[in-house]
Amino acid sequence: MSEITSSMQSSQEFERLYRKGFLKKILGTLKNHQNRLLPLNEIKEIIGTQEEHHLGIKTVAIDKMVESENRYEDFDRSFLSLKKSSRSKWMSISNIYNKQHYEKI
Repeated sequence: MSEITSSMQSSQEFERLYRKGFLKKILGTLKNHQNRLLPLNEIKEIIGTQEEHHLGIKTVAIDKMVESENRYEDFDRSFLSLKKSSRSKWMSISNIYNKQHYEKI
């Protein structure tokens, strides 16, 4: 798969997922349903933290994530982008994934 084709597919996929996130946000507002990520400091205030220590880098399933340390307003709980400004970051990750995926085939 060429880089141009991969980039075009990533761009189309971003648009599709952005629209999906936008619609979920509107429906959530109409239904009074919160679908936003919570800021990490808000969670810390609610549950209280005593001592923090670094455990290294760990893989976490997306469906288990409910908070974010800084870009929590950019994505919903399904990690659908809520801002067009996320396009370049999203596409770069998608292109890396696609490249790795197609190299395995």
